[in-house]
Amino acid sequence: MVTGVELRGVELQCFDFRQCCTPVWAPKNRKYAARRRSRSLKKCETRAMGLGRMETAVITLFSATSATRCSARATLHAASVIAARKQLTGSPPTLRTVMRGIRVIRQRPSITKGADPASLAGVARALWRLAAAVGLRRDTYASMGAFALLFASTITSKSEPEIKSLCAHVGTQDVSTTIAVALRGHTIPDTVYSKFGVSCRAMSKMWREIKSAAVKQRQHL
Repeated sequence: MVTGVELRGVELQCFDFRQCCTPVWAPKNRKYAARRRSRSLKKCETRAMGLGRMETAVITLFSATSATRCSARATLHAASVIAARKQLTGSPPTLRTVMRGIRVIRQRPSITKGADPASLAGVARALWRLAAAVGLRRDTYASMGAFALLFASTITSKSEPEIKSLCAHVGTQDVSTTIAVALRGHTIPDTVYSKFGVSCRAMSKMWREIKSAAVKQRQHL
C-alpha cells in the first residue's frame, strides 16, 4: 500500500451476493419440470441402489448391534414367555406342564442375537452384486428408499437351493455361497420380517419381480 506494488493477489472472489439482499420468490419454469424430475430421480436411484444402502439394510436385519433386531428379539421372547406361562397350570407346576411350556417356546418363532457386523460386509456386497445383476428399477422416491431393505429381506428369506438357482440364472454363482454361509444360524422366520418394517405381501411381489427379471436375463445369456 505504501509503494503501490501488489505483493499478493486476490485470495477470495465472491460472485454470489444473495445473502446481501432481500430474497425474492420466483416460480421455476414448468417447461423443465420433467427434466428436473428425471435428474432428481436419477440421483436418488444412484444412492438407493448403492452399496452403502445395502450395507445398512444387512446391518439392520442381521447385525448383533442392530436396535431393530434387538427389539424384535425381545418382543418375540416376551410373547414366548407369555405363551409358556399359560401351560403352567396348577400350583406348584408339574414336570409335565413345564415340559409342555418348553415345547411351546421351541415351536414359536425366534431369532438369535445376530452376527458380528464385520462378517456382514461380504453379505452386503454379494446382495448388491445380485441386485445389480437382476437389474430391477424403481420410478418413485418411496420405492427407491425401501428397495435395499426389501431386496435383502426377500433374498435372505429364501432357501439355499432357491438362491443358487437365482444366481445361476443371472450369472452370479459365486455370491450364493457367501450369503448362505455368513447368515447360517441367523436367519429370520418369514413371519418375523414384519418386525423390521417389511410386509409379506411386499416380499412376495418382489420375489415375483426378481424371478421374472431372472428369466429375461437367462434368455439374454
